[in-house]
Amino acid sequence: MDENGGNKTEYEVNRKPTPKKGGFKTFLWNPETKEFFGRTGLSWFKITVFYLIFYFFLACFFLFCYYLFSLTLSDKKPRWLGNENIIGTNPGIGFRPMPDPNKNEMSSLIWINGHKDATESFWSDQLDEFLDKYENQTGKVCSFANGNVADEQESCDIDVSEIPECNSANNNYGYTGAAGTPCVLIKLNKIFDWKPEPYLADDLKLAEDRGMPEFLQAKIKELSGTNEVKTTWISCEGENHHDREFVSSKDLKYWAPGFKEQFPGIPNYYFPYAMQEKGYESPFVFVQFPKLPNDVLIQVECKAWAKNIKADRFQRLGSVHFELLYTN
Repeated sequence: MDENGGNKTEYEVNRKPTPKKGGFKTFLWNPETKEFFGRTGLSWFKITVFYLIFYFFLACFFLFCYYLFSLTLSDKKPRWLGNENIIGTNPGIGFRPMPDPNKNEMSSLIWINGHKDATESFWSDQLDEFLDKYENQTGKVCSFANGNVADEQESCDIDVSEIPECNSANNNYGYTGAAGTPCVLIKLNKIFDWKPEPYLADDLKLAEDRGMPEFLQAKIKELSGTNEVKTTWISCEGENHHDREFVSSKDLKYWAPGFKEQFPGIPNYYFPYAMQEKGYESPFVFVQFPKLPNDVLIQVECKAWAKNIKADRFQRLGSVHFELLYTN
């Protein structure tokens, strides 16, 4: 019976008294239940052992998956080749020097200020730094004469010791204010095991249909039947009609490493890139522009020419775009 003389209900009989709520100190350590942060020592031991075992097997599973994945990889070649990889089979084209990305993000303007020595050294220092990695190559000497070509073991050295009219010793690559004939380095980006298919004399109709400049078609005719025709040709000109009034193909000079005379292309003996053990550097050509008009922004497009290079101005395939500006 309850204190008023009535009978207790079944709920009241079975109800347990509500424990008094403790504070944060009780949560940290409850001396009555011997609980630390709400758990007894045994409970903490069990949950610690559980998670140690759980994460141990999780780590083993991760390592096993990594091991299986590593079996599909090779130090000699990429996992995906040709059209299966994201790069594809159409080599990109790069240029040097480039604007400072920290100050001119996404810019492709080469601005030469004839009154400021700082701009001259900025561009020439970039080219010096880029060419430094070509100094101590350990590949083999290749040329059209000796018939050596790059292979899976060795790449072809690129001789940068003598490049007429485009070097730091003579004219700071043409960026000296008084000269104003800048040299721009045009290079092909690396694609594993890619080999260019050169235009031969029989392919001139195809070359003409694709828009190859006449001076390159004449060069192919001149070199027909020789090894020199096995070249990936490079051409630059003003991108639009008004740009070509200031920069046309016939106004430019092309200087390839290893050639004392002008040569508007990259010899195919530098290909393929096969992750050679003795190192591989991208082949290039220097394009020297004439003295630029003052305060005129000129848009330039350079293209690489081989039968298996697709050129598309809008998608920037097989071509590269930059601007030139000379102020005095």
